[in-house]
Amino acid sequence: MTRTLYPFIALLLATLTACGDDDGAAALGDEEVDLASVGHALELGVNEDGDHFGASMVAADFDGDGVEDLAVGAPSEAPGPDSGPRLGAVFVYKGKPGVGLQPWRLLLESDVDGAAQHDGDRFGAALAAYDMDDDGDAELFVGAPGNQSMSGVQAGAVFVYKGSGSGPVAQSHFITQSSDTPSQVSESGDRFGAALAVAVRGTFGDSYLLVGAPGERFGGVKSGYVTAFRWNGSSGLEYFDGFSNAGFSGGAANGDEFGSALAAGDIDGDEISDIVVGAPNSAGRGAVYVLSFTPASSGPAPYPIVRRQKIQPTALTNGDEFGSAVATGNLNGDADGKKEVVIGAPSRGGGGRVSIYKDDATSGISLSLLQTIGTSTTPNDRLGAALATGNIDGHDGADLAVGMPGRNASAGEVRFFLSSSDGSVSLLSSHAYASADDNDRLGAAVALGDFDQSGAENPVAGSPGRNDGAGEALVFHDRLNGQLLMQIVDQESP
Repeated sequence: MTRTLYPFIALLLATLTACGDDDGAAALGDEEVDLASVGHALELGVNEDGDHFGASMVAADFDGDGVEDLAVGAPSEAPGPDSGPRLGAVFVYKGKPGVGLQPWRLLLESDVDGAAQHDGDRFGAALAAYDMDDDGDAELFVGAPGNQSMSGVQAGAVFVYKGSGSGPVAQSHFITQSSDTPSQVSESGDRFGAALAVAVRGTFGDSYLLVGAPGERFGGVKSGYVTAFRWNGSSGLEYFDGFSNAGFSGGAANGDEFGSALAAGDIDGDEISDIVVGAPNSAGRGAVYVLSFTPASSGPAPYPIVRRQKIQPTALTNGDEFGSAVATGNLNGDADGKKEVVIGAPSRGGGGRVSIYKDDATSGISLSLLQTIGTSTTPNDRLGAALATGNIDGHDGADLAVGMPGRNASAGEVRFFLSSSDGSVSLLSSHAYASADDNDRLGAAVALGDFDQSGAENPVAGSPGRNDGAGEALVFHDRLNGQLLMQIVDQESP
C-alpha cells in the first residue's frame, strides 16, 4: 500500500511486533522514534531552554471550519528578550484537511489590557476549550495559576478567548476569585486556574467553566476548591457555584489538593455533564470526587451542584497520588451515552496505575471498578500522570491516551489504548524517543483531535523537557495497518 507523505511531517513507518503485556492486553511493541533530522521553517517563537512547551494541550475547532486545531501551553516561556520574565504563552496550530497542523497564533497575557505580568505567572499551565455559545467556533480558556495581581498577590487567574473565524480572540476581562466570585478571596498560593474543564447541560444548552484552585483555603481548611462559571451569551462568564470536598465522607484536610485535576462528562446518561475532581493528596493517598447538576423538570433555571460519590480504594497507600489526572469517555460506545471515568495514580505501585470506572446504577451514579492498567510498570514511570480520551481508530467508542513522563529516568513514554464493547481497553502501541535525554518527560500532557479531517482523532503527546526544557509535542497521524505517522510541533514548526 502506498501513501502520499506531507513534506513537513516526519513520518514513522516502523513495523510493530505483537507481544504479551502483564495487564493481559494484546500489546504492540515499543516504537522508538528518531526525530533528529526534522527541519523547521516558519516560526511562532524560538525554542529556548526552560520554556516547557507541551506542558498542556487542548484540541478544538477555534474558527468553525470543521477541522480541529491545537493549543499548546508553554507556561515558562519568556516572551520577548531571553532575559525577560517567564510569564508563559500559548501557541495555537491550525488543522488543515489532508495536511495536519500549521502554526497560526501566539497568545500572551498582554493580550488583555490591565493584566499584571510577572515572572512565574504560568500562563498556559492549564487549557480547556468548548463551543460555549454554539456558534461553531470554540472558546479557549487559559489558566495562569501563578498570576500576580497588581498588589503582588500570586493567586492565579483564567483568561478567556472567544472563538471566531480568525481564531481565538482575547476578551477584555480575565477571571480571578476576588473580582468574579461572591465570597472567595484571592490569596497567594491558591493556584486558581491550575486545572480547567467544561461541563454542559445538554437538555438546555448551558455551558459551564470549572476552575480548580488546589491551594485555596475554604472554611479555614486549605484543602482546595472548585468554582463553576456559567457562560452568559451577552457577557461571557458569570459566577454560578463553588464547592470543596468538605461535605464528603472523611471531610476536607489541609493539603488535599482538591481541584488539582478536573474532568466533566455525562456519567449517568441524563444528557447533563457530571463533574469529576481529583484530590491527589487526600489522606496522603488521593481521592476522586463525583458531583452532578441536579436535574430540573423544565426551563433554564440554575442547577445546584450536589455531591454524588467519593472514590478512594482501600488498597491505596501513602503517596499513590490517586486522582492526579482524570478523564471521561464513552469507552464502550453505548447508545445510552454513559461515559466511563478514567483515573490516574502515577505513584501507585511505584510506577503508576490507571483505573477505569463504570456507572452501574439505573438511576443516580454508582461507579465501580472495571479495569486497572499498569501492573507491569517500573518505579517512577508515573503511568497515568496525563490522560485523554478520543476516537483513535474511527470506530465506535472512545479510546485512551496515557502519559508516562517518568519512564526511563524521566525520558518519558506515551501509550495508546483501543476500547472494546465492555468499556475495557487494550494496548495499541507505546512510543518513546530513540535518542532520549533524561527529563524529556514525554507524556507529561496528552490530547486528541482530528487535525487533518481523516475521520479519526490524532493523539498528541507533550514533551516539555525536550531540548533542555524548550519542549515539543508529537502528533501521531492516522492508524495505518497498526502503524502511526508523526509530526513534531514546537515554537519553530513550519
